[in-house]
Amino acid sequence: MQRRTGDMRYHLGGRILNLARITGDDNALRARLRPALNAIAEESGATVWLAVPSGDEAAYLDIVNLPDPDLMRSIPSREKLEGSAVGLVFLAFVPGLGKRVLTTRANALNSDILAQIETVRIKGFALDLQGYHAGINGVAIPWRDNGEVRASVCLTGPASKLPPHRLSRLAWMMMKHVERTDIQSC
Repeated sequence: MQRRTGDMRYHLGGRILNLARITGDDNALRARLRPALNAIAEESGATVWLAVPSGDEAAYLDIVNLPDPDLMRSIPSREKLEGSAVGLVFLAFVPGLGKRVLTTRANALNSDILAQIETVRIKGFALDLQGYHAGINGVAIPWRDNGEVRASVCLTGPASKLPPHRLSRLAWMMMKHVERTDIQSC
């Protein structure tokens, strides 16, 4: 249990939420967001990922529109947070996650990454411009459940097809599709 700054109510902490996710929430989350992932992939023509925070890493639950299905074997199911668009979303919006990362990787959050995290907080989405994988650009948005960031939806593709200005427009399109899914599930 924890309190957020400026809020007198108690909220579940990251560790208990991670345990809840592990005990069966993944399938429900995947099913709930699959329509949005499909719509985003169709509208953008890019690969779309669904990730959740898991400890001090991101765990990938789903992928849509992978250009080469044989790539599935080489795609990690978990990645460190620092440097990727998905990781930046989690570091920006999940309270206490940055401190948890620093306990396992003391120099993980340098001044450049801290500046990127602040930019994500301001814009509401994260860009990855060939920072995590050469030749690949991406954009990630948070998915919230009752105000808490529980997952991230990320879109990736060749840098030549996804320049920064297009990624910013795609972020808003992604948010619109995720919001529609949330409204339809009410």
